[in-house]
Amino acid sequence: MKSLKIILSLWLFVCAAAVAQTEKLLFYENFANWGNASENSTVKTCKTDYGEIKYFRLRVHTSQPKEWLINGTTEKKKYARYVEFAKGSTTINNDNSYLELPPLTFFGGGVVSIIYGAGSTQKKMRLQEWSGSAWVNADYEEIATAKSSVWYEQKWHVKSSCSKTLRLVLTNSGTLIVPEIRVTTNAPNISTNTDTVNFSCDEPAQPFRQCGFAVTGEFLSSDIIVDAGENSLVSDCETGVFYNSIYLPATGGKVFVQFLSQDEKGTFTDSIRLSSYGAEDLNVYLKAQVLNSPTTLDTPNTATDISISLQGNVLQIMDSMPRDYFVLTPLGQLIESGTTCVGTVGIPLSRGIYVVRVGDWCRKIFVGH
Repeated sequence: MKSLKIILSLWLFVCAAAVAQTEKLLFYENFANWGNASENSTVKTCKTDYGEIKYFRLRVHTSQPKEWLINGTTEKKKYARYVEFAKGSTTINNDNSYLELPPLTFFGGGVVSIIYGAGSTQKKMRLQEWSGSAWVNADYEEIATAKSSVWYEQKWHVKSSCSKTLRLVLTNSGTLIVPEIRVTTNAPNISTNTDTVNFSCDEPAQPFRQCGFAVTGEFLSSDIIVDAGENSLVSDCETGVFYNSIYLPATGGKVFVQFLSQDEKGTFTDSIRLSSYGAEDLNVYLKAQVLNSPTTLDTPNTATDISISLQGNVLQIMDSMPRDYFVLTPLGQLIESGTTCVGTVGIPLSRGIYVVRVGDWCRKIFVGH
């Protein structure tokens, strides 16, 4: 039996709506769960929801609130809990007060933000990063208090996708206090131009029209994995091979979907799952409808000496004289052709809908096994 497979495709794309850039919180500490403590002369650690902090020569205050002006405003802000960096020097050495954050992974950059202040002016601090062998200043500017008893906010920017270990370190004599530390990054995100793809066909076992959708990746550090469900296959090429799973670049691409043919009339569902490291998984839902039950619509059979029947999955053509016959799919794909002879022609067929033409007479049949 000759077999050809022709898939007609319909690409359904619309312009993807813009997705607002959002932030993902990597680290936050306001010292609410810390106990009052005097300056520590050895390195200590503290477990947080975001990982382990290391710190040295810090005093922890929980019962001496500071109510100071917010820089550039007439509004005051009170912080009841904060850490005090107790010892510093212009030349950073092993005796400077520091607070080391847990390792953090940034997606397309991020922001390290602190609230800080001091009881006197020109108290200085730096953000440093670990190079693998030493603490370096990188491009992070040194900050200083211009006024006493004023709260300042500093934002240091991380410029690329990377993993870093960072620390705050006091860089001159005196003390400086920090009540809040916040680190954010661009949220890795996967979006599509639709949340549902619809398929339909006229009868059971017919192939569904191929459909597709657009995928956009933002701030992703790895490829997008596209996993098909039980009733579907996916490809990144309209005329390519379809698989259970494919990969798209981190920036996104196009996904083509083939919904598998169904044996009966009804509505069938499935979903495509999109995932990438650091991003929330996204599902695109599939809905397929088989509109009608199997039919056996015939043209008038004026040739009473022609008989067509099914014996299991074998098409039986009986004719009393030689005539050309053709077996086709509803889309016109030729499956088998030949010439009848006196007696019976047996043609094994796979599951599906077929149009059988013998001479000028034709009939639609359904093979369900």
